Amino acid sequence: IVANQSASNASYSIIVMPSGAFSATSANTYFVVRGGTIPATDTATLNFGLTLPTGAVLAANTNSSSLSISAFGVEIS
Repeated sequence: IVANQSASNASYSIIVMPSGAFSATSANTYFVVRGGTIPATDTATLNFGLTLPTGAVLAANTNSSSLSISAFGVEIS
């Protein structure tokens, strides 16, 4: 879920990086959303259906302090 609580549009990115791929060069390969825009006071529900390997990292960033990004999942062991 990506929620914009401000009166301005905001951009965001979501990336999934496998373990050991944490370098600036390889990072461009793993973006799920890069530079997505969400309108002011809007909410987007994203459903990717991803399966992540052990050690993978799901990360997000934004250009706004008024954007909330939430991710949900289940760990099977």
